[in-house]
Amino acid sequence: MFTLNIADNNEANKVGKTLTGFYQKFNVLLIGWFPINTEYSIEEKVIKMESNTFLEMLSARNSSGGNYFHEACQAGSLDLLMRAKMWMDQPIPSILTTRNYNGEQCSHIIVKNKNNYAQKMMDIVLKLGADINGRESLVGFTPLHLCVWKRNYELAEWLCRAPGIDLETTNYAGQTVYQLALERDDNQMMEIIKRAGTKCES
Repeated sequence: MFTLNIADNNEANKVGKTLTGFYQKFNVLLIGWFPINTEYSIEEKVIKMESNTFLEMLSARNSSGGNYFHEACQAGSLDLLMRAKMWMDQPIPSILTTRNYNGEQCSHIIVKNKNNYAQKMMDIVLKLGADINGRESLVGFTPLHLCVWKRNYELAEWLCRAPGIDLETTNYAGQTVYQLALERDDNQMMEIIKRAGTKCES
């Protein structure tokens, strides 16, 4: 029988409170399938990935409409995302771009939580299929728009350098990230976005 073994008690408590029911069982299963710091062949990963049950567990929704990645990001658990990176042989955008009932993709949750590991977590979900320019469904904020709104300067700077970022994507009000920063009179954020090469239009 597999047992949950997380060295950091604070991490274990945080994950335990957030990953309830199905997700606690899923985490135990993942540790059993793919113990951390263990290498697997492509063939072994493909066998696991092609399991219908496996994909169903990744995409199953909780009462808030979130899937495994929403839950892991909400818990601020870099550990759970690192495991996902190990056993996912290829990106699955259909799961990573799913919106919960608040209209958020997992990438938006990372920005909102301002976790210490936010940059590493964002890097993982993007590699696994999240959309760096994906808009949440309420006001059309991309992760970078949300960084502007939350004044999350460190993550904004990281996103501005990330492959595939589109600084001219607009929210539902027609605002680019620079225009949103201008509206909020946030000079520090405007400088970050200007250095990244945006069109400075008011």
